[in-house]
Amino acid sequence: MTLTADTGNARHPESGTGARPVEYWPTTAIRSALETGDISVWQRIVVAIKRDPYGRTARQVEEVLESAPPQGITRALSEVLIRSRQHLEATERGRRRATSGHWWPGRDCPSRSSRRGSACRHRIWCITWMAG
Repeated sequence: MTLTADTGNARHPESGTGARPVEYWPTTAIRSALETGDISVWQRIVVAIKRDPYGRTARQVEEVLESAPPQGITRALSEVLIRSRQHLEATERGRRRATSGHWWPGRDCPSRSSRRGSACRHRIWCITWMAG
């Protein structure tokens, strides 16, 4: 009887990371996952990016993508990064609008006095808030 090592999973990107969440993987594991992983591993990375578009995993993927040739999965993950960040920013803008209750371009401030032609008392505050 001959015993041999089981190398069936030796090149799998998760081999050094176990069942740990993607957020705790080192950058080398992320790089390995992009180079040799399969769709299930890539999906785990995408979920982590969507969960936190500016988080550790997103920054690691961004770092790996800078040196990777633009092909297949690298293009897809680049698009995921861009769209996830745009979605987060749009959500934050919507949240600000919903909680402000103050003047927005094209709409009168609710605190505007009832006299015709009078300016919004909060206009400076509103414009400053919108810019920031």
